Amino acid sequence: MFSSLLSVVTSALLATTAVAWPNVPSAPFVQNVTVFSPPANWPNKGGSYARSVLLNQNCEKGNPTILGTAAYQPPDGQYLIIHKSTDFGATWSELSKAYFNGNASLSGGIILQPFLYELAQPFGKYQPGTILLSANYIPGDFSSTNIQLYASTDKGVSWEYVSTVAAGGPPNTDNGAPCVWEPFLLAYSNQLNVYYSDQRDPAYGQKLAHQSSGDLVSWGDVINDVAYANYTQRPGMITVAQIGNGKWMCSYEVGLWTDPVTGSNDSAPYATHYKIADSPLEFGSVGDSILKTPEGISSAGPYTVWTPAGGPSGTIVVSDSSYDQFFLNTQNGAPGAWKNVSSQGHGVGYTRSLSVLPGNGGKTVQVLNGGMYGSNMTLFSAGDFIVPGPAGHGPGASGFPACNHNSGGYGHGWGWGSPWCHRLGPQNQPNHALMANVVLGEYATSLSVRNILQIIQSLEPLSIMFFSKLGLLVLSGASAVLGASYSNPLEPKDGGDPSIVWYDGYWYFTATNYRDISVRRATTLDGLKTALPKTVWAPSAEFPTRQCNIWAPELHIVDGQWHIYFSAGGCGDGSIQQSQVLRGGESPWDNFDFHGTVNAPAWSIDGTPLTINGQNYFVYSCFRSDTGENLQSLCIGKNSDILTIGEEHLLASPTEAWERNGQMPVNEGPFALYSNNRTFLSYSGSFCWDPSYSLGLLEYVGGDPLEQSSWVKTGPHFSQANGMYSTGHNSFFASPDGTETWMAYHSSPNPAGSCGDRYSNAKKIDFEADGFPILGAPVAEGEVLAGPAGEPAA
Repeated sequence: MFSSLLSVVTSALLATTAVAWPNVPSAPFVQNVTVFSPPANWPNKGGSYARSVLLNQNCEKGNPTILGTAAYQPPDGQYLIIHKSTDFGATWSELSKAYFNGNASLSGGIILQPFLYELAQPFGKYQPGTILLSANYIPGDFSSTNIQLYASTDKGVSWEYVSTVAAGGPPNTDNGAPCVWEPFLLAYSNQLNVYYSDQRDPAYGQKLAHQSSGDLVSWGDVINDVAYANYTQRPGMITVAQIGNGKWMCSYEVGLWTDPVTGSNDSAPYATHYKIADSPLEFGSVGDSILKTPEGISSAGPYTVWTPAGGPSGTIVVSDSSYDQFFLNTQNGAPGAWKNVSSQGHGVGYTRSLSVLPGNGGKTVQVLNGGMYGSNMTLFSAGDFIVPGPAGHGPGASGFPACNHNSGGYGHGWGWGSPWCHRLGPQNQPNHALMANVVLGEYATSLSVRNILQIIQSLEPLSIMFFSKLGLLVLSGASAVLGASYSNPLEPKDGGDPSIVWYDGYWYFTATNYRDISVRRATTLDGLKTALPKTVWAPSAEFPTRQCNIWAPELHIVDGQWHIYFSAGGCGDGSIQQSQVLRGGESPWDNFDFHGTVNAPAWSIDGTPLTINGQNYFVYSCFRSDTGENLQSLCIGKNSDILTIGEEHLLASPTEAWERNGQMPVNEGPFALYSNNRTFLSYSGSFCWDPSYSLGLLEYVGGDPLEQSSWVKTGPHFSQANGMYSTGHNSFFASPDGTETWMAYHSSPNPAGSCGDRYSNAKKIDFEADGFPILGAPVAEGEVLAGPAGEPAA
């Protein structure tokens, strides 16, 4: 049967396995925090380019650590001060000094335009958790510009020179001067990609380009991302983010831009332009747009992130260096959909940068306010911007399936770049209602930050899934309001393979009824028992290949629209069963139409999506004879779109004794789960009519996800107990406030086992400190329990 997949996050980020935060204290409300003020004896107290990174790879240690830095001009050496906060920015201390003296041929000088980044995968000798620091090093004789890369393998305590990515001539912003500027780091496609502004090409006054490396030492060719035929135009200061539809957006200023309508550049001499591409490595092959609202044009030094908050497609948030306002787009970057809103008191600042915080449905964005260009006095501080509109209902909204790093968007692999620590489970988590996270910023006046706002609105649950970030991802909180009491089962018998999501104040429930696809909704779990079903799709004799054996519907969001995956096939003996997809609207209560059949070969049921290292896969139950027996197994294929996969590969077969009970050995119902930088697939083993039908786990341990050797099987982890038998075919969902992880599953009270006389149930699950899931035991029929945290009162 189908396993119901639910991606509850965030964003993730983009950019991709969630990390535990045991024993993390609640983050305090933080106002007017000064991270650093240049000492009185510094001749030049100016600064710029405040940047930070939230460390993820060591979150299980209980330290939600933020590192921050900015470009100062200390009189006693060429170094960057690395600041550290372990209480979400309430207090800061100096952690280390990163001296840029790794290249022995260079000495003295200044360091400009820093960027911090944490590796979530190995590159050369550097393992996940390594902190990277890139900046533009200018030696004391001002003879060159050098984009250098440094690394710390001890969480920022010490730093070592790694390589020089690009080198240019003396610092000079005049066209024709062959220098380099402004690095931005992003890991993608198993490469570290460094984007920067490049004046070395004689064909262009300045262009934007990137170079890539698999080992951080050897760098590939210079690839153009933005290069204008008009020599005088100067694109610069690029940032990159993945947005809600899975595409990638880069934003940048264009110096000396001329308005094609007015023929003038008075309104925006450094107008913000942007590109949207299928890959962050393909910006050079697509056209650009001007970031323009009815009120005007964004100008200079843009920084872009994406958050799932604000609407079905989330919100792109852009800050610039000329205006107090932020520029928002809730339609995946459509040129006519931009609007500007108040920054909520953050004021104008050079190189303001943004980072989406975990929890709160992605509504809270950290603002790093840069000092005014050329100022000789800068205090570094920060505050939060609250994204207008509802909390997010997509990846990144509450958690993220990876211990990730900053990619300049809301995560990694599906549209967010802010680094997140996550915990799949409720214990000892930060109180999101108090997450006024403050990060390193800079400000041009003698004050800290203007009106740091902490407007935490009511948290909405994130019990839905984006196709490109797949599995359950929940960020928990320390403070949880218990939901209304409930008891199992949640529906009458013959209700198996349940899928439950929370959206916009309601639980939505669907399960196998063999007749059609129906959805019920209620404000509490217990209310689902009496909720009336709404039929959203029924089979027709006109389409005999999907007329019978309608199994295991599961709810997902894909590109801002609700979809239902299910299995169906012909009515005759030996007919082929396949995975089908319905497409709906912005709510699970909208109408659905048939979208298509997934092209998995031959017999394929229980299909569920999976994402590893930014690549989408489709996992399903298949028949394979690789072991010499024709066994119902698990197969996997690589997705090119929601309905299309490549070559089928065997993932697992029922070779263990506990998977071979009953009429036939079976592996079915896979479901992705990410925890503590670990990727799991839960699945059901044994024949579903047998009382020993149970849940096992596959863990991805590295390598090609299409290969069996990349996975380790354990189990059973959830079996008959407490008068419940044939326990299996699970899905996961988050509590409405995002603090708990729950599991839906079916079971039967029949000691002989049953795949027909069965019920849909729900229970809360837990996790080991290292992120390994603890599924526990099935709940006895009729036992009264507290419902999911954040439910409305019954």
